[in-house]
Amino acid sequence: MLVLPSLMVMCIAFHIYQVRVHGMAEHKVSITAGKKPVKPAGDRIYRFYPEQLYQSSIAFVIVFAVILLLAVYGHVPLENPVGTIDESYLPRPEWYYMWLFQMLTFFSGSSEVVGSLAIPIGGILILFLMPWLSKTSLQGLADRPLATAVGTAGVIGIIYLTIMGFAGAMPYGEVLPVPDRHLTASEQQGMQLFVKRECAYCHNINGKGGRIEGPDLANTVAKDRSHEWLMQMIKDPQQISRWSIMPKYDLKDDQLKGLADFILALDFKSLPMKIITKEQALAGTP
Repeated sequence: MLVLPSLMVMCIAFHIYQVRVHGMAEHKVSITAGKKPVKPAGDRIYRFYPEQLYQSSIAFVIVFAVILLLAVYGHVPLENPVGTIDESYLPRPEWYYMWLFQMLTFFSGSSEVVGSLAIPIGGILILFLMPWLSKTSLQGLADRPLATAVGTAGVIGIIYLTIMGFAGAMPYGEVLPVPDRHLTASEQQGMQLFVKRECAYCHNINGKGGRIEGPDLANTVAKDRSHEWLMQMIKDPQQISRWSIMPKYDLKDDQLKGLADFILALDFKSLPMKIITKEQALAGTP
């Protein structure tokens, strides 16, 4: 509450000082157009007061008025009070931090510091040092292809990560595709474990109900997967594939068998499919 606003005020003051010392960043004429930048004759003095302060005040008043109108007339849906138990709730940051939150999904364990600190701080330092790193008098996009490419790639990357972050925050596991037949006791046990263990966080079933981080579990029987293979894959995925990112599940043998039976029952090439809710699945009444 105290440090961040103080740093922001210091950065704004430093920025204004640099503008006063070096002048405004005008868009010079590109030499690629066959012309050279020419300094116009008779430049008038552009003072901080009243010229710059006057224009900045207009911009601040407009922004403040928009924020005030949104606060008075805008409808912002509120979430449940703090402490409300909601097992389906997924905590997510505000939209302007969503790209950073999504980037952390690519870094885990000891490498998390790279995604949370190294990359964001590195990007900020590059922007901060840009006036000293690029001293050319030409500022056209065509005259600075490397800087243009890096900036464009950064903007596209942030937009992509933001979209992926919102996509990952969408509800999942609300419905469950199951074969339209009577399930055995073992298959029902596996179905309930599938819901309780939030398997839909990574797995779709026939493109429905879950997310797409893991393989779709429909028609697994067509891949010649045995009960033993599935049980071992759930218990210790890295023993089957060292590149697997699936976590280990410490389950009993009957639970592992139930999950394997349920996955192999998802044979929608030979069986009709129906959609049930997770409440129906937990109740064991599909």
